[in-house]
Amino acid sequence: MLDQTTCRIFRICPNCYLGFCVTDGETGSDEVIITLEIENVDEYCQSLQNRGIEIEVQPRLNEQYQIYQMFVRDPNGYLIEIQRFLDPRWNS
Repeated sequence: MLDQTTCRIFRICPNCYLGFCVTDGETGSDEVIITLEIENVDEYCQSLQNRGIEIEVQPRLNEQYQIYQMFVRDPNGYLIEIQRFLDPRWNS
């Protein structure tokens, strides 16, 4: 488990995580956010843009949680976060 105070993330198998976070209003809503953790956020962002998908928040560093993240919406309007863990504690 990684405890980031407002966000607790549990590694439930080698490549699967389950997290529970209290939002700080950064996304402008209190909705559920689905998060995908991938190796290369920038390449994925470019791939989505090439397909005509609107990027809600361009890739950026989030120093508080030590992640590199971007946001898009799925066809049903749900917010999707695409991120990469940067916290070295995940390498253990």
